[in-house]
Amino acid sequence: MDPSEPRSKPPGPPADDLEIIRQVLDGRTEAFEALIRRYQDRIFGFCMATLSHRQEAEEAAQEVFLKAFRSLSTFRREANFSTWLYRVAVNECRDALRRRARRRERSWEELVEKHGDALGRMLLHPPAVPPDENAEEAIDGLFSCLRPEDRSLLVLREREGLSYAEMARTLNCSVDAVKARLKRARHALRVKTRHFSG
Repeated sequence: MDPSEPRSKPPGPPADDLEIIRQVLDGRTEAFEALIRRYQDRIFGFCMATLSHRQEAEEAAQEVFLKAFRSLSTFRREANFSTWLYRVAVNECRDALRRRARRRERSWEELVEKHGDALGRMLLHPPAVPPDENAEEAIDGLFSCLRPEDRSLLVLREREGLSYAEMARTLNCSVDAVKARLKRARHALRVKTRHFSG
């Protein structure tokens, strides 16, 4: 091996992501479309799971990429672009949920009346296969009763499957803080579902 060649580096952002970002920052703004194509499904999926409303999720995902484009120069290149993008998405969905809070939400009593049996089965015996459409609606309704902060945490962990370390990087906090906040979020979920755990 030529000693003048650089040694292998620890895992970091994909080189092609960094190259695209460099091109955008150099003025080739159309290159950003490649990042949109690469991450749009993941970001829309996160927004959909968090907001439980297709139109709102589509609008939020668009806003995430718009904000990411506008603030791309603040991206720290030692982090994964996907982690940074999730952070933008978390903040955007929290804002959307706070805006929605001013409108009337489906009450917990209505949710129990419509989906009580499905929720009870789900909580006592989590399905080994992806939930059907009715169960998805029940889960989304259940999550909608939580605070935006709790909901974001549970979606990142339970729906997106992020590790504690990935969540810590996404939320810009320590792994211990993630675990503590998840514990509180799950406690809030148990309080909401205490009628089904007995």
